[in-house]
Parts: sequence; structure tokens; C-alpha cells
Amino acid sequence: MSPAQAAERGFHDGQVVSLKVGGERGGTLDNVIVRVTESGNLDCHIDTEEANALHVKCGSTLRVVR
Repeated sequence: MSPAQAAERGFHDGQVVSLKVGGERGGTLDNVIVRVTESGNLDCHIDTEEANALHVKCGSTLRVVR
């Protein structure tokens, strides 16, 4: 995410969070590292295997758990 997005949400570069996935096959992805860069944007990249296991598709909404 960008520095402005991080500041607005109270995150910092390198912060470790969890991602909560809802839905039929929901779950939690732990030890996710927040990256803050000038060219960043609010986005999340998940490995194919993890996305398939949790039924996460492009455009899915996940909740950040601190």
C-alpha cells in the first residue's frame, strides 16, 4: 500500500498481520507482512495454493486482523 493508505489505516512497513477470509471455505492466513512503498496500492497477493484452498478469487475482500 502507499504511505498515505498505510497512515490512514494505522499500518507501517514490515508490520505482521493476519488476513481473515470469509465464505464457505474461509480461514485465516497468519504472518502476512505489510509492504508500504511510494508506488504501492492497497492490494494483496496470495499464493495460488492458499487462494485455491480458501476459494479466494481476484476481487475478493479480506479482513486484516492485527
